[in-house]
Amino acid sequence: MTHLAYKLEGSKYNLGGEEPLVMMVSTYGNDRPAIVLMDEVGLPYCKFTINLPEVPLGPDEILVKTCDENADVAEMLRASSAFKDTLRRVKSGFNTYEIWKVELP
Repeated sequence: MTHLAYKLEGSKYNLGGEEPLVMMVSTYGNDRPAIVLMDEVGLPYCKFTINLPEVPLGPDEILVKTCDENADVAEMLRASSAFKDTLRRVKSGFNTYEIWKVELP
């Protein structure tokens, strides 16, 4: 079964009044989806997912960084209908990451 995240490839999200960010989906070495948001000229705006292979994820779940430089993007994506926060958290080093489920409208 293909992860639903791959169906988000090319989706556009508006952050404030800025140009839309385009979602690009690729794959980590362990076949988990890697989500990067690109700006209007094709430069990376932020890497949204993180890969911690030791963390078990369910079908269509992703591990996301929602703090620091990703905080504004996390709020925007949390408000979209494409993602649902599972309320599960994973601590790694000094950071806490969130597990979200991809839910296409």
